[in-house]
Amino acid sequence: MNYTLHISASAISTTVLLVVMFSISLITGVNQQYFETVDSYTAYLDALRSGDSVLRVLLTIDGLFIASYWLLGIFLVLALWRDDRRFLLALSVACISITAILDLMENSEFIMFMESLKSELAIPPSDIQKVMVMGLVKWALAYFAFLFLGFVFPLTTKTERAAAFIMKFVLLPIGILVFTLPASPALLYAHLARFVLLVVLLLLIATSARNWGKNVVRSS
Repeated sequence: MNYTLHISASAISTTVLLVVMFSISLITGVNQQYFETVDSYTAYLDALRSGDSVLRVLLTIDGLFIASYWLLGIFLVLALWRDDRRFLLALSVACISITAILDLMENSEFIMFMESLKSELAIPPSDIQKVMVMGLVKWALAYFAFLFLGFVFPLTTKTERAAAFIMKFVLLPIGILVFTLPASPALLYAHLARFVLLVVLLLLIATSARNWGKNVVRSS
């Protein structure tokens, strides 16, 4: 089965959803990633209360985003599957699948937090810490999913080579900086760099898949 159209469509939809979420956060000042980081207990709860309506919109879009990137990972693995690549591809699809599951669990926790606040129920600090750890592990697995994929990605065209380079050598180091930098302008730049890299990478993957589809048509 030819998965090139599925890859292009899911890569484009993932890009669009990512840009929409980023734009909403930029306009409103409510950032979902904030709730994956450490802050004072009071500040965290205040941010949940004040950002309730926007965060619900972001979580709705994020649900579609999760489905989109999960499908993209699966379609890429199916399209690139060869016996000599199966170990790395299996690792990649396992990482992206666990990422998606953690993402869904994290979103469920956010909804539970907001509903608890509305009902004036206490949120244990340990639950917030659990979400923070979940977010860190989720992002780490996403980086590794791309890393493993980068080592089996085709290198025929400049587009493919650029995508593979980002997956193997750029995305993980930037992701580590997002983990380790303290709250500072440098951390904001690291977040922005990660966003730009993801958008560029997704577009490169979509373009590569479209070229694969053209080659299939020509050879048929």
